[in-house]
Amino acid sequence: MDVPGPDDLVAEGNFTDHEYRFLRGTHEAAHVSKTWFTLGDVYGIEVESGEDAVLVIESAVVTELVVFDA
Repeated sequence: MDVPGPDDLVAEGNFTDHEYRFLRGTHEAAHVSKTWFTLGDVYGIEVESGEDAVLVIESAVVTELVVFDA
């Protein structure tokens, strides 16, 4: 995710298993995980203190849409 300034968010991990994280340089900004349930799917997004939660959630949604061409 390109943000103003030098602190872009970079996603890395296992996208097909919905297990990945967002990094700012070497610092982990957030972790995304999907749990499968019989009645639906649940995403967990753990955002580190001081990070922009809205930006992280938007980035996770866009990542899922791009990876799975929804």
